[in-house]
Amino acid sequence: LQTMEPQYYCGAPSLVVKVLSPGTRSYDLRVKATKYREHGVQEHWPIDTAGSRLHQHVLSFPDAGYTLNQHFSGMGGQ
Repeated sequence: LQTMEPQYYCGAPSLVVKVLSPGTRSYDLRVKATKYREHGVQEHWPIDTAGSRLHQHVLSFPDAGYTLNQHFSGMGGQ
């Protein structure tokens, strides 16, 4: 019998999309965003469902942090 070795991806994702929760919003925007930057995540898109907004943050330089590239409002459908 041939056995398969487990395979997995090693490294940072290119994009993280995070739906913000009211109770963890501040933590997600400060602490988690810093961790994403430190690990080289190229884009971070926090989605604020309470305010119907999505912010597209792009990592310009790892030491400089993210810059706001796009801001989308009014995403909620009724």
